[in-house]
Amino acid sequence: MVLKRNTEKRNYIELSICLILLICLITWPLILNMKGFVLPQVYPDISHSDSLYHIGKFSEQKEFIDQGQAVIIVDSGDVSQIYIAFGVIVSEYFGLNPVATHNLYFMLVLFMSGLFMYLLAKELLKDHYISMFAAFLYMTAYYIPYAYYWGHSNTIQIQWIPLVFLLIEKILKNPTWKNGLALGIIGWLQVMSSSYNLIHLTVLVPIYLIFRHFTYAKIKFKKIWKPFTLAAITAIILSLPYLIKRIQIESTLRTIEENSRDYWRLDSLTELININYHLYIGTVQLALTSIAAYLLFKYKEYRNFISYALLAVFTIICMIGPIGWYMPYYWLYHIWPYFDRLRVPDRMFPFAIMSIALLASLALAHFTNNTYWKSRRWLAVLILMIFIIVTQILVSPWIGNLHVYFVN
Repeated sequence: MVLKRNTEKRNYIELSICLILLICLITWPLILNMKGFVLPQVYPDISHSDSLYHIGKFSEQKEFIDQGQAVIIVDSGDVSQIYIAFGVIVSEYFGLNPVATHNLYFMLVLFMSGLFMYLLAKELLKDHYISMFAAFLYMTAYYIPYAYYWGHSNTIQIQWIPLVFLLIEKILKNPTWKNGLALGIIGWLQVMSSSYNLIHLTVLVPIYLIFRHFTYAKIKFKKIWKPFTLAAITAIILSLPYLIKRIQIESTLRTIEENSRDYWRLDSLTELININYHLYIGTVQLALTSIAAYLLFKYKEYRNFISYALLAVFTIICMIGPIGWYMPYYWLYHIWPYFDRLRVPDRMFPFAIMSIALLASLALAHFTNNTYWKSRRWLAVLILMIFIIVTQILVSPWIGNLHVYFVN
């Protein structure tokens, strides 16, 4: 028992060091210039960005608090409430520069994205180093820095998504009230972080459960409805102070034409393999995922990953947008609550990346499941990570060759 605890402690130390080093790599040279905005060469300044608008909410919220008004102030800008709360505490009360606070939150999102993706992969793959590889793939996706460059405090927050799916897996295996309560708390954090990802979750979680029910093992709904109901009630009750204010604000209805614009959706599948696009998946990731697709049908022990493969395919199809009545996004726009408030189909991308990270890691686990490599999985993971860093990250227009812009 002591040995197991020591091993887990060592694993989390290794994971933390790895995540911190990756964050420094992804955001370099931000760590040396926390009062500036790190940007790729395509953006010489932040005139395109909402960063200053979102950062301005720190002092605005502090003024409301000082005046004895409600702690939660909501406007049509859909600024993340968790982001604002963090900013008020760190910037307004502890005196850290607001821009530095904004950047620190960006780094924390990267860290939590890697950590929670690791936990989901560990639950499914049962291996420390393979799970670290999954975390690496998820947190180094160009989507997070891209959202940061645009100053979107809500869409940047993809960290809760793998944690939601982790707790779903736990409920399916062990439908206790504790797991249901934990899912409800994470659901509340998601509500307070990003309405985009929240609405997407309301669609993709049921879709995932349907896929899982028919491809892996029939779900015993009589056993899981209680923890899921508890999760929903907990999330709603905790979110009520925010939700009551939010529904009183008239949201902008988005048209089909807006959702169909090629720069807000997946215009071509080639964008997924073009390093110049923020929807780039990665050649190594795609190669491993293709191998995993073959393994899913050859080996019965991998069948529980089929639902994630289908989720990735469904998400990518949705990202193409409502270009015709035959597309899923078209029907979601017309029938799903609040979906007509969204306008950027490609913001469903984190769900595809999460699924692809799991599938690619599954393929790596399969290849290293032999006498020689099983004790050297750390080496296989390290080699692949370095290869991806050199061939993708360092030459990427979204992560490689960044510069820092300071506001006068």
